[in-house]
Amino acid sequence: MNASVQLFLDEVWSLISGIYEKESKRIREIKEVSRLQAGIKDYLGVAWSTRKAGDGYGVISIDLDRPFDWTDSSYRLNAGPYICDITDDLITGEWLPALRTRLAEEMRAGTYGPRFFDYRFEIVLEMEREEGLRTFTEVLIDEDKLAGQRRELDAFIQSKVLRDLPVRPKELDEFFFARHLLNSDLFEQREAQLEPLIGRLEEKHRSNPDRLLGWVSQYTSAFREWAEERFLVRYFERTGSFGQDWKRKDGADGVVVNADELDFFVYAALKVGRREPELRARYLELAVQMGSEKAAGYIKNGSGRFLHRFEGTAIQAAANDVTETIDIRLHAEEEAAYGEALTYITGLLSEGFPKEYKLNLKSPSKDKHYLPLNKLAKSQLHRFFCRRAPVSGPSSADCRVRRDSHGGICLV
Repeated sequence: MNASVQLFLDEVWSLISGIYEKESKRIREIKEVSRLQAGIKDYLGVAWSTRKAGDGYGVISIDLDRPFDWTDSSYRLNAGPYICDITDDLITGEWLPALRTRLAEEMRAGTYGPRFFDYRFEIVLEMEREEGLRTFTEVLIDEDKLAGQRRELDAFIQSKVLRDLPVRPKELDEFFFARHLLNSDLFEQREAQLEPLIGRLEEKHRSNPDRLLGWVSQYTSAFREWAEERFLVRYFERTGSFGQDWKRKDGADGVVVNADELDFFVYAALKVGRREPELRARYLELAVQMGSEKAAGYIKNGSGRFLHRFEGTAIQAAANDVTETIDIRLHAEEEAAYGEALTYITGLLSEGFPKEYKLNLKSPSKDKHYLPLNKLAKSQLHRFFCRRAPVSGPSSADCRVRRDSHGGICLV
């Protein structure tokens, strides 16, 4: 091995192994563990930069976990003169293979304990060059541990997911199960493969609102992580404040997106939308940019489960269960129109239309009356339920409400 490569490797490994010893002790002392977590450590990042002077040869930073943009928890050491001799060819031909071999040996030997390394381990090396940052990546797969993870998942599904109540999974297991569902090493990334399992746990938790909310939150986070960290980053780059917006990468317009992956992204958008409707709308817009006719159809007409357009005697209406919107256009500001609209809305809800819908109301009347409750936003939904009464009844100004014993709103 090249002498400079050996020095670079030895200095990095000396720091890593010392930290691993301390981490292994901490991990062994963890009491609550999940049967679905094959291991904890799955990442090693090494970076060399001259922006921090060190002893004149720059600084080597080491991250044992994937770093967040807003934190800096790297371990650091000063590089020596050997770093100047490390070429890209030496990295790919000698340094990375040698580091990979050392890590693989530690994994096989179980030096740091059986739960220290995950079955999949990613190595990322970043080297500062005159022309810019160069990134090198290696992935290690422990095939035996992966096979064990698959067996454990199969047993978990049979014993905890598919079995009838009162059997439920532990909440910690659900955290890992949701993320395993979005792992292509463990499941096919297809709606037909995942939806029955997701739906089964929703069904089991239906009688327990807290557990249901917890499960929905877990798979929402997992779908978002998949969408933003594995799919969208191939075609878009983050923009705007806190990177919440997405802009198509230069040259990505000519890239053909895999049709199955694009369909799965649309499915991910729908699953995310249960908790984050604004994010669902954004994902669907991005899918349309990538050529998804399915996403365009959802935005325009909904899923097809509900009648999209309705033409009544006194109203025109439209409903979209994907965007969770109901549009009502009144032909006249009269009781019959409101009655027909209310019948239409309650009919949708009885068929399973999302209860968190947004109402868009259009009326020929310029008068706007709202539910007279302090701190209640003046929305079209509240305007609708404070409708104008018939001439023979009380005036619209007499629209009154009270809160019931549970804090709900009652018209009086």
